Amino acid sequence: MPTATQLEFEGLPGYSPRESLLNPRTEHVFSISQKNQKWASLYVLNYAKSSSPLPVLLQGLEMPCRVELDLPKSTQIRKVMATVQASVTSAEWQGINPIEDQSRESGKVFYTKKHVLWDSTIGQRPSSLQGHHSWSFSVGLPTQVSLSGKPTDFFSTPPGFAEPGVPVNIDYQIRVQIKQGWTSGSCLLGRFGYLPLDVAGPPSPLRTLVYQEGVGNLLGPDPDPEGWLVLPPVTTTGTLFSVRKAEIQVTLAIAKPLCYSLNTPIPLILALESNDTQALDVVSHPSMIHLHLARTLSFKRKPPATGDAARQGQTVELVTSAYFWPETPPGLRSGSTSGDSLNKRVLRGEVLVHRSLKPSFTFPRLTVQYELDLFSFEGPGFVPAIPSTSAKTLAPTPLIAQPIKVVACHPPGILARSFAPPGSPDLSTLVTSIPPDLIRVLY
Repeated sequence: MPTATQLEFEGLPGYSPRESLLNPRTEHVFSISQKNQKWASLYVLNYAKSSSPLPVLLQGLEMPCRVELDLPKSTQIRKVMATVQASVTSAEWQGINPIEDQSRESGKVFYTKKHVLWDSTIGQRPSSLQGHHSWSFSVGLPTQVSLSGKPTDFFSTPPGFAEPGVPVNIDYQIRVQIKQGWTSGSCLLGRFGYLPLDVAGPPSPLRTLVYQEGVGNLLGPDPDPEGWLVLPPVTTTGTLFSVRKAEIQVTLAIAKPLCYSLNTPIPLILALESNDTQALDVVSHPSMIHLHLARTLSFKRKPPATGDAARQGQTVELVTSAYFWPETPPGLRSGSTSGDSLNKRVLRGEVLVHRSLKPSFTFPRLTVQYELDLFSFEGPGFVPAIPSTSAKTLAPTPLIAQPIKVVACHPPGILARSFAPPGSPDLSTLVTSIPPDLIRVLY
């Protein structure tokens, strides 16, 4: 898949390495103080928004950094060294903040680079320093890394990750060691986020034209077969008004390609067919349709006890909800969803890939994946024969589940927009559950 470093971009800031299209540079500062006086500081110039708690490094770019010492009196400084380190760590956090408490970590470093900024043993340099001193260096990361070092064991460099309750996190840090004398020293630590700049594939030519022209509606699968994945129909049954059984055939169409950028609405078409027209009227109400973007987090952690088998875990969360509305005009053709009729109802819908989500990634010990899940119709007047919750697992069981991929960047020159009618809710407010990311960055 191409990256933003390989493409020329138009549109949203932050998706091109060209400085003119990036957010204005922000400087984050990490300091050590003594008696309320800062004497050692790490400055990191980066492209995060000013409100971001951490610096952010974008794939293919570098962050200019500098270390400054302000020493009011002569102080023995043997060496100043900055180490850039990336690691995947495991712990039983049990409510502990992994950013603040790493005493129980057990992890694996997958990238290290050292910058010697000052060494008093080289040349005729003095062993003591006084006043203001400054050293510059830059921080970058390779696009692929390996935990084992084997040539066949490389993965795309993952984004930073840390969430409460998740026993695995991916940590990026700059550690500045200031050695004073032979035994004493100080350490200045600055964490940063990393964002891979994978690019979503372009939509079909017909949908691209609608996005670029800014007029008209998206064509359905019949006139635009390249632009849609029409999933096989499924049948669901339920009881209507506690009186009679009703059977509904459900067909879901999802806009292709199945790779979407952050802050993008995913177009959907839902066709419902039944011989029971009253049941159709009930279940086709937008409040009865439950389609969500779900995130699956899979992790593996080796416990500290030697010989124990690796333990695996998985969490599934419904992060955002879709909004549906009746297709207009009713006779608009949409392929197998060819408009309303006596025994058919067609709805358009959208679900937002919220900008706060992490892109999809696969890495040893931690994987983030997404899928679109459509659950049984349920609400006033209709009770599904098979509820959405499995009695065995107590986990939601969807009627339809379709894996998708989430990336950071929209296709070059194409910015998807919403086609929801006036008065529709803001898709960004239809958030079911987005876990707090302790190292979340804003870009």
